Amino acid sequence: MLPDLPDLDAMLNPLDPASSEAAWRALLPLARQHGLDAELCLLTRIARAQGMQGHFDEAQATLDDVESRAPGAGREVVVRMLVAEGSILRKSGLAEAAAAFFEDAFGIATQEGFDELAIDAAILLGEVLPPDPALEWLHVGIGVAERSTRPAARARLPSLLQRTEAAFLARGDGDRAQALRVRRDALHEDDDAS
Repeated sequence: MLPDLPDLDAMLNPLDPASSEAAWRALLPLARQHGLDAELCLLTRIARAQGMQGHFDEAQATLDDVESRAPGAGREVVVRMLVAEGSILRKSGLAEAAAAFFEDAFGIATQEGFDELAIDAAILLGEVLPPDPALEWLHVGIGVAERSTRPAARARLPSLLQRTEAAFLARGDGDRAQALRVRRDALHEDDDAS
């Protein structure tokens, strides 16, 4: 029996993407033992970390490798490829182009029930679009988290509420921001009580 892969998403350190890349690379042999999908999903994370470091050529080469092998893989690989491609474009200053990849990722993730990935795509859309559509996407992400039966997706709700609260504050809408803060605080109280 193969040992399980750790929570790969939890290994992302946005402040030190090089350490995330190194940790994920160390897991490649184990991911290969788990099959093509596990390996390719891990490679998309590596590409994203490379892009976060500004290593755009390396990131694109990693994604090209994934894409060349993706026809035999599942839909999660496709969604992760789209998110990684959009993330690289975003980091390189091409936010408008990135948005199209995130929208496609959201559509497939929603269709396939990949709630955490749908939330990621909604958050990323909230980061690359102008204020009004960005807020709409953050609300969409909140809806996905609230409806999800997956604990990992539901756990993203406080972060989504905080991002949306910050967006309202940036627009000078303190009342709506405060309503979201109250909601977020209530979630923390519920967590503390359980």
